[in-house]
Amino acid sequence: MNTIQAGDTVRHKTFVMLNGGLAFNVLEVNGHLATCNYFDEKLVNKQTIFDTDDLIVVHKAEGLFLKLS
Repeated sequence: MNTIQAGDTVRHKTFVMLNGGLAFNVLEVNGHLATCNYFDEKLVNKQTIFDTDDLIVVHKAEGLFLKLS
């Protein structure tokens, strides 16, 4: 399993043209589910939940995000 966290930049393993083929951001991770932000083919901003096993980390976040409670 990937160790994906909020702030990471990822790509989807099977939906290669998601976000126009570019990497997209992880907003939140809950267990095996990651909420991601990307643009669809009509350039509409979307947020979708993906299984973390379906994502490939392109760039790891380096302590840029703090979880506020």
